[in-house]
Amino acid sequence: MADKRLNNPRSLFILAVGLIAVLSVAGCSDTASSGTTAPSHMAVTTFGCQSEATAERIGQLNAQNDRAAAVQFVAGNISTGECASFNKGAAVFVEARTLTGLIKIRPQGTAIAYWTVSEAVGP
Repeated sequence: MADKRLNNPRSLFILAVGLIAVLSVAGCSDTASSGTTAPSHMAVTTFGCQSEATAERIGQLNAQNDRAAAVQFVAGNISTGECASFNKGAAVFVEARTLTGLIKIRPQGTAIAYWTVSEAVGP
């Protein structure tokens, strides 16, 4: 039988905060994927997309040397909020990497992560 206390929003909030604290102590934070909790910085001004598939599609258009299609695709996705631009030097946390050269970053101070090319992120 489920505990009725978990139906209370305040109880769920306390449980969530506790879980985050336990995961942090257990080492399940950013350190597992990047080896450090210190932020990295953007090496160039570029963009990233919330969906890995969207970032991959932009890479495909660039690989086909169809700059006009890539620019149009990026602009459309920035206007919907799917993609965002990042300035050189912006602090970001690395959350994941792929074998295809993409990197998942989360700008410091935000909860939303974006996929971009790994060359865009410096140390």
